[in-house]
Amino acid sequence: MAISASATKINAVPVPPLVPTIASVIQPSCATPSGSINIVSQSGVEYSLNGTTFQSSNSFSGLAPNNYVLYVRNVDDNSCVTQSVSSTKIDPLPALPIVPTVALLVNPTCAVQTGTIRITAQNNVQYSLGAGYQDNPEFSNLSPGDYTMSVRFTSSIACITVGAKITVKPVPAQIQFESVGDCISKEYIITASPLASSYDLNNVDYQWKDNLGNPVGTNTNTLNVSDIVSSSISEVAFPLNYSLTITSTATGCETTENIFIESVFCNIQKGISPDGNGSNEYFDLRLMDVKKLTIFDRYGIKVYSQINYTDQWKGQSDNGNDLPSATYYYVMEFNNGNSKTGWIYLIREK
Repeated sequence: MAISASATKINAVPVPPLVPTIASVIQPSCATPSGSINIVSQSGVEYSLNGTTFQSSNSFSGLAPNNYVLYVRNVDDNSCVTQSVSSTKIDPLPALPIVPTVALLVNPTCAVQTGTIRITAQNNVQYSLGAGYQDNPEFSNLSPGDYTMSVRFTSSIACITVGAKITVKPVPAQIQFESVGDCISKEYIITASPLASSYDLNNVDYQWKDNLGNPVGTNTNTLNVSDIVSSSISEVAFPLNYSLTITSTATGCETTENIFIESVFCNIQKGISPDGNGSNEYFDLRLMDVKKLTIFDRYGIKVYSQINYTDQWKGQSDNGNDLPSATYYYVMEFNNGNSKTGWIYLIREK
């Protein structure tokens, strides 16, 4: 029988790795939504979680919430495996704040041209509309535009919940109008009309006032000056001054303008008949702001004149005598410097 000249070596029994233990654990957070486990390093071993895939690094990251058993094995003999006594838990993600909602939205008006947003309050959170966080859930002095709500925990500022987009509307259009006075059916009427389509006629209120601030007229876009003057119990002095405030019932915007009336030419009489029956007894110019009235006969001879005339002529001459029935020529001089001429009949009962 042949005898081998070389010796065969029998290796020593492999030494099993030490029981693996935790070096550190990093739990998921709002900033890093996965966990990490670091196993205490050993020489000549590979590492695994739950005994699946082994690796040379003792660090495991990107871990989902779960229970993990630590494994190590000898790199020279992968049958030499040791596992941890207990599992290591990676916790679920921390809870986030409740989705923010709007508690109050105030859009700009003509009076206050900025908006306000108040987010529904939560405990232990801060609030944002996109430009930094604050403890107060109310944001004021907001320019028109879109804002996105978000909330974060005070103790964990990476835990953020984003809500819906909120729109602060533009500042409403200012009310613009013009007021024009004209004679309509022998009455002097002021009519207010919108400019640049700045308001809807069906969505506004009208408030007319006299120079003392007393309401006059009605809630319409017209003012009958003739009616107001004729019903006045006190003497009317020109120029007349009225104000009109138009308020939008939709937006609350309002504009006030003053209207000045120098005189009214709507209904100059064609004649008077001072016979005591109460009709056409005098030449009525009370609405016309007459500085001076002069009356001439048909031959051009002045028969009557009156400074600051209103309704004094009843067919008399300057000396108080009754003038005969005839056609007379008048000259009106107004306080604004204008003048007007015409003819008036004087008719006496025979």
